[in-house]
Amino acid sequence: MEHPRGYKETDPTQEEFFSNADVVKEVSSLVRESIQNSLDERLDLKKPVEMVFTLGAQSAKKNHQYFDALLPHVEQIPELEVPSLDDPASFLVIEDFNTRGLEGSVNSEAPTNETLEKVERESSLSAKSFKESYFFFQWKSGKSNKGDGNKGSWGVGKVVFPRASAIKAYLVYSVRRSNPQADSAENILFGSAIYNYRHVKGVRYDPDCHWMVKSKSFKCPVPSTDKQSRSEFIKDWNLARTKEETGTSIVIPYCEPSITISKLVQSIIRDYFVNILSGVLVCTVRDSDSVIVINSKTIISEIADLDSDMTTRASKTEQEIRDLCHMYLDKLQEKSVAFEITHEQDFENQWNLVEFDDATRAEMEAAWEDYRTLEIIVPVSVPDMLNSKRQVVAETIDEFVVLLKRSAGESSTTLFCREGILIPNANNYSKLQETISLVLVGDVSGAKSSINTIANLLKWSEGPSHESWSSQGTKFKGKYKPIRNGERAIVWVKNSASSLMELIRAVNEEVDLRSLSDYAPDDEGTKTPIGVSEDEPYVRLFLKQRNGDGRLVTLAWKCRNLSQNSFSLYRISPTEHLVVKGLKETFSEVVLSDSQVSEKYYIEISDGTRVIRSNILTLDPVSSTSEIFLIRDRFANSRVAGFEISPVDQNLVPIGAVLEVRAGYESRQGNAISKWSAEDFILKNMMVNSFLHGLQILESGDERMLFEIQSSNFSVAWEGFDSLRNVEVNASIVGRVE
Repeated sequence: MEHPRGYKETDPTQEEFFSNADVVKEVSSLVRESIQNSLDERLDLKKPVEMVFTLGAQSAKKNHQYFDALLPHVEQIPELEVPSLDDPASFLVIEDFNTRGLEGSVNSEAPTNETLEKVERESSLSAKSFKESYFFFQWKSGKSNKGDGNKGSWGVGKVVFPRASAIKAYLVYSVRRSNPQADSAENILFGSAIYNYRHVKGVRYDPDCHWMVKSKSFKCPVPSTDKQSRSEFIKDWNLARTKEETGTSIVIPYCEPSITISKLVQSIIRDYFVNILSGVLVCTVRDSDSVIVINSKTIISEIADLDSDMTTRASKTEQEIRDLCHMYLDKLQEKSVAFEITHEQDFENQWNLVEFDDATRAEMEAAWEDYRTLEIIVPVSVPDMLNSKRQVVAETIDEFVVLLKRSAGESSTTLFCREGILIPNANNYSKLQETISLVLVGDVSGAKSSINTIANLLKWSEGPSHESWSSQGTKFKGKYKPIRNGERAIVWVKNSASSLMELIRAVNEEVDLRSLSDYAPDDEGTKTPIGVSEDEPYVRLFLKQRNGDGRLVTLAWKCRNLSQNSFSLYRISPTEHLVVKGLKETFSEVVLSDSQVSEKYYIEISDGTRVIRSNILTLDPVSSTSEIFLIRDRFANSRVAGFEISPVDQNLVPIGAVLEVRAGYESRQGNAISKWSAEDFILKNMMVNSFLHGLQILESGDERMLFEIQSSNFSVAWEGFDSLRNVEVNASIVGRVE
């Protein structure tokens, strides 16, 4: 189509959302987006969506027939290599069955908001209503007609089809249902190619080329409905859709050589094993020599053929995929050990407020030790949401599922799945030792749910390629009130697997309360025997945070077998006095000014009838990092960034001192560590356990860790940070073990 004068030129950029030099991700993006779009259009919820991927070679005769008119445009794009139409060319066909097809008017005129609202309303009431999916597929980029309950919403996923073609083109045949299609036949045939603005024979053309026919009714080109053209198309491109089954067939001519049978199969298994095992999806991959069917019965055997070269930092190994499949099958077959986190009406998404009773924790740990699958139902508070009409949808309590299972591997990152879509970079720092973990959010079946769910919240926080969750996402901003509650819901889900394993194994609690006398109860300077009975009330006072810039110290405390009615914090050295007292039942921390001298503190907690005193906490002034500790970059390989800490001079190392390490990504908005976010990383999950020598872990926080220095020749290292961002690190002495 000619570009009219007086209109601004804007070259298409949506392809960059899926641009990646990694061949694995290129193939994976094509598979992910095509299958996701088909799952969103599932017709009969009692049957699976069937996908067929066909690789073939097209003859020179057919190349000329289909692409002669397109070739002059390809020649004007410097980035493209002009193909020879005289040579056979590979092609890929992607087809779906048990789907609606591309429904609605074939006019290029945009449907009004009122029309879309009516379609959405009617489609929720009757399966016979039709959508306006053709318009959004062919004529609209950057916006989708998918509402709440659908898996995708950006409207740019379809760019993967021209991106996979060396001539940036794709051809489409869609069979629609027999109910009225407003102004068109049931079967439609069309195609597109996407380039930049260009001159061809002195004419300036718009980016999009359309393989269509002229319309007598509309001013725009429209799909062909010619029966003979349709029959020839099915034969020419070896379509699996030889009958009138509803659904869509997309042909990608001159497909990239990186697209092979093996890579297609592996991408399907890695990205959609949850849907396949659930019976929601069946995939067939075929060429002239072989046919591979991937369903709930065959997927495990197909995993054995996964190529290790296809494994990336974000993807899973063959053994991890196998373990994840078996763990998910345990859930489906009700062989898992199920638990549920109970919650109050005013539930807050904060893991530090969650506790298991001793019997439950012991049962969970025993199941983990026995290599059984733990299925934990986790509540989540979804804050108030503003819908499309800017009306407030009230806060709700939803839930999601965390699966945990002990594995033979040293460590594995948690895999996150929203409504059957794997989110590969949701939280790469949730790395669990000897544990396979899978977080399942939303319903895989495609059945619609209420509007304000955790699945919808996370969908709005995803980018166009559905690879991560962030509160900074364009579609997320302004959607939830208050903002911090929306952010907290994301972090709650991201940290669920790692936080649950910490609660189940209770490693930190055991170290903090049993190992070191400085963290055990103290009565007027006389140490009590280490070890506190399980039913005895006790209080632990500890250092939560030290802000080097603001010279502030945050002290916090935890109570066990004791309900706080009031508290009193005392300093006993260098002088003794009451620092602060309060009556708030939920108050569990105070902020003090940092000191240049050594100080000792303890706290007393009253439940109204008795007073329990905590351990004595010693705070030493911050020592100069440069005088004692050497912090240097650590690069295990070209893709993994990190740092390690060791002594500058062993004679300067204070044995028994408490070493605090804090880290955060460098920021233009002030101190990096103070700007740390749980969406960046959890420091304890980044530590290289095999490199830890001469230190004992006292406490594992989020952006900080505490160690007791036990040897003057100690070492500790962390890795797995974003290699494109600088990490700011602080190491200092914050106390000592007496």
